[in-house]
Amino acid sequence: SRSKVDSAPERGRGDRTRPARSPHRPSRSKVDSAGPWRRCAPAGPAGMEEASTQKDWEDRNFHETVVQSLHTVADVVNRFEKSAQHRLGEVSAKLSRLEHSMLVVESKLASAAALQ
Repeated sequence: SRSKVDSAPERGRGDRTRPARSPHRPSRSKVDSAGPWRRCAPAGPAGMEEASTQKDWEDRNFHETVVQSLHTVADVVNRFEKSAQHRLGEVSAKLSRLEHSMLVVESKLASAAALQ
């Protein structure tokens, strides 16, 4: 009689099926971003030191992310301020030209009324 292992079909070069995942190894979706070693830290002082080091790296990574985000926000605000100043300068120049044109028109109207 054949055992279950012997009764399995033999794989040839043309068979492209993937082997079954080992039950002892989690799929990638179940492994967190820090990797499997974080969940399996050894017990004792060495494990505590490793966990402390890991926490320190996470804190530094978080700090760096916050600093980069603040720099990005500051850059956006500075660019907006520069753009707004430029646009306000253009509007101010247009308003000055309109005020000058209005003074010219008012003086022409005043001189035309005086001639009548």
